[in-house]
Amino acid sequence: MTALSFAGCQAVSASAVLSNPASSSAFSGSSAVRSPAVSSSAASLSETPGSTPFGEMMSALSGYQQGTAGSHLKQYTAACGVLNFAQQYDSNQEEQLRSDLDEYLNAASAETIDILAEGCGNVDFAAREILSNGVDGVADILNDAGNPNQYDEYDPEKYAAVAGILKETLAAYT
Repeated sequence: MTALSFAGCQAVSASAVLSNPASSSAFSGSSAVRSPAVSSSAASLSETPGSTPFGEMMSALSGYQQGTAGSHLKQYTAACGVLNFAQQYDSNQEEQLRSDLDEYLNAASAETIDILAEGCGNVDFAAREILSNGVDGVADILNDAGNPNQYDEYDPEKYAAVAGILKETLAAYT
């Protein structure tokens, strides 16, 4: 059994996944982009939610609710939301990301924060499955979910950085 933690939550799975996505050698080098280039700056929430990489990530995360119709596919959509954002993330954007998360969570309803907290483990599990198996390895699921991945491969170190900031920030609100 493997326990995965994201934002203070855990999901347990019998399938093997990366214990530390940053240690994978399969994801070194640059990624192939499937869609037009994504802005390199973390956008502020003053723009329409979903219209920025940050807004798209938070929209995908808050759209996943465990146990609802289509939740399995929404789990992968949410995971791709984080992975897509992380792929364009640069460590010099950490302060902006933390600020945007604080602004988002301060404005969010208690229900939205609960949704994020309850689903975090499963979203992390799906993201790590994508990282360990590659986009091609989960192509059927991603196709059924509407191909939410914007990249053909993802950098596990970038994901780990963004997931860590999400975990730390969300923990302060739950």
